[in-house]
Amino acid sequence: MTSSEDGSAVSRWFGPHFQTLQPLLRDLHLHGGRLQGVVRIRVGRGIAGWLCRRLARSIGVPVDREQRGFEVRIHHSDRALHWDRRFEAAGEMKSTFVPVGTWPTG
Repeated sequence: MTSSEDGSAVSRWFGPHFQTLQPLLRDLHLHGGRLQGVVRIRVGRGIAGWLCRRLARSIGVPVDREQRGFEVRIHHSDRALHWDRRFEAAGEMKSTFVPVGTWPTG
């Protein structure tokens, strides 16, 4: 975790614009956290639905039920923001945001 004196990868990426974010969102991006609830997962029909289901499976999003419990843990390393998502009774999907440049052109 990065100290709040140094900020986070996200706060450094946003620069002075970071202060314009909603306070709870700023806190989440400075200190990390955990969010949980129920998500609704819907895919289309026909070729679009088939493609969506294949893509979803390849990145770990379950599409066999319309609703699932969901949890995301957000944390920081020195240079990145990590999102670890877990769907109820399914796998985990991890994402990493590594900032390049600064907002709005980075």
